[in-house]
Parts: sequence; C-alpha cells; structure tokens
Amino acid sequence: MSRTPRDRRSAAFAMSIVGLCLVVLSAYQLRDSVRLVQHGVRAEGRVERIEQRRSARGRRRAVAHVTVDGALPGACVISAYDLSVGQTVEMVFLPDDPSVCRRPTPMALWGGPAFGSGAGSLMFLGALAYLERERRRSVG
Repeated sequence: MSRTPRDRRSAAFAMSIVGLCLVVLSAYQLRDSVRLVQHGVRAEGRVERIEQRRSARGRRRAVAHVTVDGALPGACVISAYDLSVGQTVEMVFLPDDPSVCRRPTPMALWGGPAFGSGAGSLMFLGALAYLERERRRSVG
C-alpha cells in the first residue's frame, strides 16, 4: 500500500511542526541553563529519597529528591541512576526559583538544549527540503 503525495506532504508538514516545537522547548531549557550558569548557587545536597517513575515510553526512570541544609529547595528532582539515599550531591539551583536545579555537569546543563535544538532543526529543515522538492516536481 503506497502513500499518495498528499499523505507524504501532510506527514512532512507534521514533521516540520514537531521539529519547530522541539526547537522552542529547547530554547526554554537553554534559558534555564544560562540562568543557572549566571545566577545559580552551588550547594552540596543530600539525597532524601529515590523514586522509580515510568516515562511516557514505559521506561523506568530513577529520580532523587535532594535537600540543601535540611530544606528542600523547591521541587528539585534530578536523575538518580548513579545515586543512593543519603549520598551527598553537588547541585546548582536558582535562589529565586529553587525548582530550577540541575547537577553542575556539562551534559546536565547543556545536553538537553543541544540535542533538542539539533534534532528539531534537522526535522524542520528536512521537512522543508522535502516539501520544496515535491513542489518543484509538481511544477516542472
């Protein structure tokens, strides 16, 4: 069963929208990363508890709730694959919005924005290139 050109154009259009959404979401993550680097406070935190959560794809994800000086800075939840309860963790968070926190590693700060913007840009530009190729085929 082959797809019609209209179905392929619709799929390419949807792919361009998804790519654009990925770029926008990555911009928000980038904003938080820049704010953490410029205004973030580094602190040693203690892992209070670790929960297992299921992601949208059904994968298990471990998250740690971290306290700094005995108080939870907002709802700071970080990835906990390599952590155990009671372990001391270095983290960076915003004093005015403590729920924005990450571990101060390059991958934790810049990995999400880099991957999201790269993948979103490729999806968007690939869909536009496909649509342009189809337009030229139909004209010429």
